Amino acid sequence: MTLSCFPRNLVLACMVLGITLLNPAAAIQNIGFPDDQRLVVGKADLKQFQTAQKAMHNALMTLVKFDGVDGKSKGRDAALNAISTNAQIIEGIAKRAGNNDVATFMATVKSWSTSGDADDRPPKLVKQIEDGLLGLKVITK
Repeated sequence: MTLSCFPRNLVLACMVLGITLLNPAAAIQNIGFPDDQRLVVGKADLKQFQTAQKAMHNALMTLVKFDGVDGKSKGRDAALNAISTNAQIIEGIAKRAGNNDVATFMATVKSWSTSGDADDRPPKLVKQIEDGLLGLKVITK
């Protein structure tokens, strides 16, 4: 069976999926934040969310500060670790709140923050993640 027998859209979709799986930054740029950015949570999850959101925001700002710095940096590594940890916390909260779109995005942010390629973290992308993070609306039950 030749490639020309497959519908063009299917081939393109498979190519995008392959690139997305190989490149966490591409995954983040392609997923974007979900339309429904609301999480309905209990008081305990609210406190945990607020703490994780603040820590993740600070870590994202640290990444912007280290943009253009060549080589390894303890500050950048600590920021990426904080992003990963707090994205996992928010992912869990989103799952408990029943918002799988936010949970999926946070899982992607976690993968992005643990990937080894610093070139995948341009300030524009970091700012988009920050805007999405700060745009989450949390409502208590």
